[in-house]
Amino acid sequence: MKNENIIYFAFMDYDVNKQREQQEVERFSKKNRILFIEKPFSLFFFFLNKNKRNKKNLKKITSWKQGAKRCSNSHNLYFYTPRPSWYPLTRVPLINKLYYKLFINDLKKIQYDLKFEKPLLWITQPPTFPVINHFHEKCVIADWCNTWEEWFAPILLKGWWWKGLRKINLQWKRYWITKILKKADIVLVSAIKYYNYAKKYNNNVHFFPNGADIKTFISHNDHKTIPDDLKSIKTPRLGIMSANINKLVVDINLIKLLSQSHPKWSIVFVGKINGNIENIDKLKNVYFFGSKSHPELPKYLQNCDVNLIPYNLKEGKTLTQSGIPTKLPEYLSVGKPVVSVYLEEIEKIKDFKNVVYLAKNQNDFLKKVEQAMIENNEKLEEKRKFIAQKYDWDKIVNQMENKIEIFLTKKYGTQGNQ
Repeated sequence: MKNENIIYFAFMDYDVNKQREQQEVERFSKKNRILFIEKPFSLFFFFLNKNKRNKKNLKKITSWKQGAKRCSNSHNLYFYTPRPSWYPLTRVPLINKLYYKLFINDLKKIQYDLKFEKPLLWITQPPTFPVINHFHEKCVIADWCNTWEEWFAPILLKGWWWKGLRKINLQWKRYWITKILKKADIVLVSAIKYYNYAKKYNNNVHFFPNGADIKTFISHNDHKTIPDDLKSIKTPRLGIMSANINKLVVDINLIKLLSQSHPKWSIVFVGKINGNIENIDKLKNVYFFGSKSHPELPKYLQNCDVNLIPYNLKEGKTLTQSGIPTKLPEYLSVGKPVVSVYLEEIEKIKDFKNVVYLAKNQNDFLKKVEQAMIENNEKLEEKRKFIAQKYDWDKIVNQMENKIEIFLTKKYGTQGNQ
């Protein structure tokens, strides 16, 4: 697929983390022009948040006024910050419709200025569905890669009234999900659970699991090089890589169990602490190394004996239901054993059978780590590396391109360029 114009309605900002959206856009922009629409920030939360976060939001207001900007690293990629939203009021269908009327008018001007004629609309969140049929688009691609039903400020809104509000919100979300699945020409999903649901409303649904930048990991995977800050940490080491380290993402009680049950184990966190971790940093055998650049990560994972996925299953539904974690193929690419809390999506994929240790509960997790250390050998490490290569983002995006090309060819002729 090449020479297409793509308007990509993102679930997050481009510079937040290198997740599925960024990986897709980075690769599609090599041969196509992309207008990346960042997630609008809420005026409601702007007044609730502390000044630190509002500095970024003030910049976003300025960016909105400036219009679209070309990416400095790619002449095919443009960024646009939309006008501030009225979220959570936009969860009311009528208010959502009013907001998107203004949003669409803004975006039409950008489309005209950049000459994004007959674009492909790429939608990653349901409330964006009002944009359909307003840009003379060739086709609509729904990319279901997040837990759409659950994403509604559960952290900030508490109280007896929240249960009722959340129930109403989920009803709206299901309405929007159904609406966008019916209107989309192509549906891409990151989880088998989403695939089964989407097939009820659309016949052109394709499963593409989350991947990883395996080539980068392999090229920087040198087990002989131990990072300086890791050299003094005793073995065996348990590695945990996480973009967000807090009790909503990580099962803190599980970390405490691992630490206290085996004082000689060293638990190594690589990533940013951005919330309450309930003082696990005070445990003698738990270490935090902060965020590292992408090329540095393999050196840390390779020099751990077992790498872990210790998600908080009670709080982290947006993480645990949206497909396999992107860190899983990255873990596998260095060959070391992987122990994870029970994630249904991992169990459903045959590639991971007898490769990933899935724990039923905390005590079982402890046993699985012990088992992984005993069973590991060179043959198993090579098997893990081989499986990881199937989940390289280059391969996944190429497969996506093929599905889109097939649709465009059927509808418009050769690659949809008519």
